[in-house]
Amino acid sequence: MLLGGCLVKSWLCLLLSLAFIGLSTCYAEPEILAPSVLKFASEKSRLPFATIKVKDLHPSCAYNNGYNFPCTFLYVTDYEDFWILPFTIEPGGDYIHIKDVSAFSKSLTLFAFNFNSASNVEISKPFLIGAEYGPRKTADGKIVKRELSMNLEHFVDWSVSYSQVNLMKRAREPISGDLWGTWNNGDTLNLDQYGNVLSLKPNQVARYVINGAKAQYPTGTYTLYYEGTGTIAVKNVSDLTYSDNEISFYYDSHGLIEVAIQATNPADPIRNIRVLPPGGSCLEDQTLACSTNSDCGSNTCLLHKDFYQQRKFHPDFLSLIQPYSTLRFLNWTKTNNSAEHSWSERATLQDVTYATEKAVPLELIAELSNLLGTDTWINVPHLADDNYVFQLANLFKSTLSKKLKLYLEYSNEVWNPIFEQAHYAQQNGLALNLSSDPFQAQLRYYALRAMQIENLAGQVFSNQPGRLVKVLATQSGNPWTSEVVLTEAVKHGSFDKLAIAPYFGGGDTSNLDFANEQAVCDYLHNKINPAFNVPESDLTFTNYIINQITKHKQHADNYGVELITYEAGQHLAVLWSNPKNKTLFIDTNRHACMEEVYNDFFDTWESINGGLVSLYRMSGEFGDESFGMVEGLTQSLAETPKRRAAEAYLTK
Repeated sequence: MLLGGCLVKSWLCLLLSLAFIGLSTCYAEPEILAPSVLKFASEKSRLPFATIKVKDLHPSCAYNNGYNFPCTFLYVTDYEDFWILPFTIEPGGDYIHIKDVSAFSKSLTLFAFNFNSASNVEISKPFLIGAEYGPRKTADGKIVKRELSMNLEHFVDWSVSYSQVNLMKRAREPISGDLWGTWNNGDTLNLDQYGNVLSLKPNQVARYVINGAKAQYPTGTYTLYYEGTGTIAVKNVSDLTYSDNEISFYYDSHGLIEVAIQATNPADPIRNIRVLPPGGSCLEDQTLACSTNSDCGSNTCLLHKDFYQQRKFHPDFLSLIQPYSTLRFLNWTKTNNSAEHSWSERATLQDVTYATEKAVPLELIAELSNLLGTDTWINVPHLADDNYVFQLANLFKSTLSKKLKLYLEYSNEVWNPIFEQAHYAQQNGLALNLSSDPFQAQLRYYALRAMQIENLAGQVFSNQPGRLVKVLATQSGNPWTSEVVLTEAVKHGSFDKLAIAPYFGGGDTSNLDFANEQAVCDYLHNKINPAFNVPESDLTFTNYIINQITKHKQHADNYGVELITYEAGQHLAVLWSNPKNKTLFIDTNRHACMEEVYNDFFDTWESINGGLVSLYRMSGEFGDESFGMVEGLTQSLAETPKRRAAEAYLTK
C-alpha cells in the first residue's frame, strides 16, 4: 500500500466508523483485478475506460439497526482530496461501472473498499485512472492530426443510424389501432408525461414502429425487456420466446419491427420497454462491436442485452463518428421549425422514445460528447426564452467535461424562408423597426436575438470563457448577409465565429445533361473553383465556392473573427433538376471521383485560411438529396468516397 493510501485509510476509517455503526456481516477485502492502469481503454480506442472487475464485491450490507447500506465503495484521491465515486453493478455481480471517468482532469489513484467492521475498512491495492483521451483515429487506424466537425443524421426510426443500443429510444410515437388489425384507427391513447401507455380502451392496441423502412438494424436475436403487467406482441419477426417480462425474437433485417401493447393493467401498466439488438461491445473498446469474447482478442464482449444501461451508444455508431473533433446536433435537437419555448417543454431521459418533436435530451448529448471527447455544437430553438438559454448553458457547463467546448448558435438558417424561424425573425424585425426592408429586418433581428442568447450564455461561462464558442451564421450564397448580420451583432456584444454553408452543386440542373459520373464530378469541380475568372460584376459570381468563401472571409476578417462552416458538402439534388439525373446523381455520390471533389473543396477552403469545417452529414439514405457521408453504419471505406476524403483530410 502506498504511504498516501495508508494516510487516507486512517482518516477514512475514522470518518466512516462515525457514519456507520453496527455492521453485522464481515466480508473479505475487495480486490481490483483488471486493469492495473486505467489511462486509455486500449491502443485501438481513445475512450476512457470505465468498467473494471472487482473480486469480493458486495452490493449491500446488513446493519444492526435493520437498515441496508452499500457495502463496497470506490474512491479516488490525489492525496490531497478524495472523492467517492458513484458506480453501478453489472449483471453477474463482479463488474462495476464507474460513471463520469471523463470528468477527471488528471491521473488519480482509485481504491475499492468493503466494510469489515465498524472500526475497520479494508481497502484494495490502488491503481491509476486518468481522463486523458487517446489520440483520435480513423477507421483504418491512422492518427487524426487536425479538426473536422460533423452533423449527425435525424433521430428518427427510419434513419440508417442506429446510434442507441436501446432501439426503443428511436421508436415512432405510439399509434392507436385495434385487435382486428386496423393499423391506425385515429383514436387517442392514454399516455403519461413520458409517453408510457397508462391504460387501453376495449379492443385498443398501442403500436410502436421500432424501425422504419430505411433503417438497417442488424440481423440476429433481439431481447425485449419491460416492466408492468400486460401483454406485448412483436410482429414481423420469428422464433419468439416469452418469459417473465422478457421476450426474445429473431429479426432478419427485412421489414418493420412492430411492438404492440395488446393489454395492460392500469394499476401496474406496461412501461420501460427496452428493445436490445444482438451482439455487444468489447470491454476495453466501446467502439468495437462483438458477438463473442473471441471478437475482442483477450478481452470480454459485453452484450447489449446486459450492458445497455452502462453503454447506451452502439459501437457501429461510435466507431464511425469518433474521428471528428466536434459534433453538430441540429437534427438530434430538431431545431428547424421547433415549437419549444420553455425549459419545461424539453425532452427528458425518462421519455419512452426520443424520436418525437421533443427530440433528444440534452443530457444524452452531453454524455456522448464526454464519452468521445468531442466539442458540442448546439442550436437554440428560435422561440426559446431567456430562462431556457440560461438553463441550457448551465447544463452543458456542469455536465460537459471541462476540456470540451460548447458551440452555441441561435436556431438554424434564420435567413432561409423554408423554415418557420425565418418568418418569426422577419415579423419581429419589422415590429421592432430594425429596417423597412423585410429581409434586412429579418437578418438584423437574427443578429440581435443571437447576441442576446450569446450574452446570456457568456454570463454562465464567465469564469470559463474559453469553453463557450459564440457562432453567428449567414447565407453562403449571399455574402451581403454577413455584412448585415455582423454590423448589427457588434452593437450588442462580442462573438467568435462566422459560419456559412458552402455547398457545391446545388441549384437548377434541369438544363444540363451529363454523360456519366465523371462528367458530374467535373461539373462540381468547376462549381468549387472554376478554371476561369468570373468578374464580381457577373450575376453568377457567387455561384462558385471560391468566390463565396473569399467574400465571407473578408467580412469575418473585418470583425476579427474566424470563418467556419456550419454545414458543407455536395448538394446534388433533384428538387429543381430533371428527374432523369436522380439515378446518376446517386451513382456519382458512390463514385471514386467524388473523393477528388471533396479533396478539391478542402484545398479551396484551406487556400483562404478558413477555420473549422463542419460537413453535412454523417449518414443517410441516398435519394433526392444524397447528403450522407455513408449510406449505412457498417459500410467500408472502399464503398464511401466522401468519407475517405474526410478521413484523408483528418490525417493529412
